[in-house]
Amino acid sequence: MGSRHFVGRERELLEIHTQLQLEGRLAICAIAGMGGVGKTELVTQYALQYQQDYQGGICWLDGRGVELGTQLVNYAQVYLNVNPPDELEIGDKVRYCWRNWFTSPPTPLHLPLPPPARGGKAEDSFFAGEGSNYSPPFPRREGGQGGLGQALIIYDDVQDYHEVIPYLPPSPSQFKVLLTSRNRPGVSIPRIELDVLSKDAAIKLLRSLVGDARIEAELEQVQELCEKLGYLPLGLELVGKYLDEHRGLTIKELIKRLKKKGLDEKALNPSDTAFMTAQRGVKAAMELSWEDLSSEAKKLACFLSLFAASAIKWEWVEKCLLEVDSVTVFYWEEFLETSDKDEDAYQEKLRELQQYLGQQGEEFNDFEEVEEWLENWIEEKQEALENFKEELRDNALVNRSLLEERGNNQYQLHPLLREFFQIKLKDLEEADDYKQKLCKIMVSCSSSLSQTPTLTEIKAVTEAIPHLIEVANNLIDWLGNQEEELVWIFEGLIRFYEGQGTYIQAERWSKQCLQETKKRFGINHPSTAMSLTILSGLYRSQGRFTEAETLLQQALDINQRLLEIDHPDTATSLDNLAVLYSYQGRFMEAEPLLKQALEILQRVLGIDHPSTAMSLNNLAYCYYCQGRFNEAEPLYIQALKITQKVLGIDHPSTAMILNNLAYLYSCQGRSTEAKPLLKQALEIRQRVLGIDHPDTAMSLNNLAGLYDSQRRFTEAENLYQQALEIRQKVLGIDHPDTAMSLNNLAYLYYYQGRLSEAEPLYLQALEIKQKVLGIDHPSTATSLNNLALLYDSQGRLTEAEPLYLQALEIRQKVLGIDYPDTAQSLNNLAGLYKSQGRLTEAAPLYLQALEIVQRTLGEDHPTTQTIAANYQYCLMLMLFTMPVEEALKRIPEEYHQDFLQQREEYLKDRK
Repeated sequence: MGSRHFVGRERELLEIHTQLQLEGRLAICAIAGMGGVGKTELVTQYALQYQQDYQGGICWLDGRGVELGTQLVNYAQVYLNVNPPDELEIGDKVRYCWRNWFTSPPTPLHLPLPPPARGGKAEDSFFAGEGSNYSPPFPRREGGQGGLGQALIIYDDVQDYHEVIPYLPPSPSQFKVLLTSRNRPGVSIPRIELDVLSKDAAIKLLRSLVGDARIEAELEQVQELCEKLGYLPLGLELVGKYLDEHRGLTIKELIKRLKKKGLDEKALNPSDTAFMTAQRGVKAAMELSWEDLSSEAKKLACFLSLFAASAIKWEWVEKCLLEVDSVTVFYWEEFLETSDKDEDAYQEKLRELQQYLGQQGEEFNDFEEVEEWLENWIEEKQEALENFKEELRDNALVNRSLLEERGNNQYQLHPLLREFFQIKLKDLEEADDYKQKLCKIMVSCSSSLSQTPTLTEIKAVTEAIPHLIEVANNLIDWLGNQEEELVWIFEGLIRFYEGQGTYIQAERWSKQCLQETKKRFGINHPSTAMSLTILSGLYRSQGRFTEAETLLQQALDINQRLLEIDHPDTATSLDNLAVLYSYQGRFMEAEPLLKQALEILQRVLGIDHPSTAMSLNNLAYCYYCQGRFNEAEPLYIQALKITQKVLGIDHPSTAMILNNLAYLYSCQGRSTEAKPLLKQALEIRQRVLGIDHPDTAMSLNNLAGLYDSQRRFTEAENLYQQALEIRQKVLGIDHPDTAMSLNNLAYLYYYQGRLSEAEPLYLQALEIKQKVLGIDHPSTATSLNNLALLYDSQGRLTEAEPLYLQALEIRQKVLGIDYPDTAQSLNNLAGLYKSQGRLTEAAPLYLQALEIVQRTLGEDHPTTQTIAANYQYCLMLMLFTMPVEEALKRIPEEYHQDFLQQREEYLKDRK
């Protein structure tokens, strides 16, 4: 945004530009100096004045905001059209952005204009100090013949230089780096020590604020005032606005008032001895401005200091202090005034409002009275909101430079003012109430994230993340006694980071959540069990099954000891542990837990409860995985009837069970029964969740799978591509679900013999999984297996073998030796050896695979029958290609008679 009046820093601007234009290395220039000296404003002015030199864009990162890596990735996505892998660790995402910074066409943008002055002269919106902590989205402009040229990366208000190092661009490069910090970043970094203003610049600044006449009338006193304030821009700005408010006040009298407010007291930060005079001046100026505020404006300033040192959405403040916000009021105003409204929907909304108000003690005879009440309510709230904004926010704080407008209805306190107001907050009776209100609004923001958040949800909540972190680190004790609020603060942070694949951050907050619940409630408490479950879910998604199992067992133990044996939470713990076992192919362990959970839920919640339906679904899935289709089908049908009855036919849970039942039918070859269910699930999700929802993509994927099995390849390909496009758009190009779509589309091409089209998709899916999930994840093993199959079918056996071996090693290590997928890897590797004539190596692998599926899936499972046939055929080939006596030594005796008879008949026919 930048100040309209910027004085006294021309030499520093030129020095910054000179430092940054040094060739042959990564140019870094640090602006160091005390708080309030004008570091941020100096960098803002440099960016504005030299923006034509940075055709590659100007990226502004807030050192006190969301993690630097997350901010940089968001900038790249919004302004550069660069979309790094959403599920990568943040360091890999940042490196992806640096590599692709200059490759994509820029999004045309415009610099934001400063806000109009609010009353009085145009100079009322002047600022020349560090308090202008605005982070403008500078444009990345089209390059001329010279291309995109250089990019400027600004790290503002850095607290610890070592935390910045992982997020610096590569060297040498086209990137230029500016840092601002109260601390010195290190001897190796060129820096400009930003001093206070010169005497002439300080006087010039005051002239801009109060006018020439008052300066000339008391020039000697003006010089004394500047000296008393240590020539610090923030202090000069505050007293300038104070003088403008008190036009009859002489500067001589102002100096007397400042002395009474502590010009001789200790500085805010006594360790900065070189600037103690300036610090004392700023503190005195703050005290003077504080005294000038009404009690309500003081309360507002103190409340704002509770937020993090980042941009604050004003609607949060309205909701906290007025218990309503302008967005809600605008919604109801639009509701009443819409001319082309649907009358049925309008009447239904009024009916809901009447019922709600009735619960609050309001009575109405008809809808006309409801409408009249609503009109009066809107008028009353609009008046309150306008008074709150104009009198308290704008006139009392913004116009006095105590609060900065950031644009988009967001505001921010200067860090020094925030510290000052936090000190004043301690004396307010409302302090605890304010902290509780802030916690409550942050819980509301946190709970808006779904279990698997879309990119839209993540972007919507990004602005709240610094404040969620502030609550999690400093305001936990004011969350109240509601257990859910404590967990929700952390769960929002966990979902935010896990949804972007930044598992290190997600794990950090999961562990802190567990630590806080243990601290507040003790080890043996249901909330602690819930925190254990949350952390286990994170581990499960990363394939860290052993760690997840330990946590789930702890959670189950807590619930079993503290709650009744038939408590629903105990049943949920049983279900969670059983589902983990199912993922690992430990069906014999999963089944009794699933049955126990189902029995509890049926007895306690009833046979028609949604939780009972989900438990039936989970047990059915366990049976399905074992090939026990006849047992799975009635459970899916029962679960479907419950959700349709209790939740409705258009509920997402209904769609999920329809999808699962259809998949069961499809695996049985009952395509005519599967198709209408898949279509119904797809229609529900499109209608209820939207055409771009991840669950809608899942339905498209499954319907495509059905068409694929029916050899309706054109229809299948179209649906697979739709699913892929949705996932790339909503979840990101490198999300595991996106990899699934790539894999399925590749398989379709593979099945059609379009091998040259399949291979790059398989490779892309594998690359995503290795980066996002890790090289030892079961899903990575699946991609290795599929790519190996492709190479195998092309006769590229030397390329296929190491992939088969790697997939087998992962599955044995992560899933265990008795998992069906491990058996699949053994079977496929054996097939490769068989095709190479390495029968003595193939046979024991086939046998090992067969024994695994016999134990885990049973004799009648289709997979068991397929592997058994492969094994027998391999043994038969041994008898036909090796000396009979040697072959019979390697073939189990049970096959001798039958195989010898077949060999004799074959040889007889050949004659």
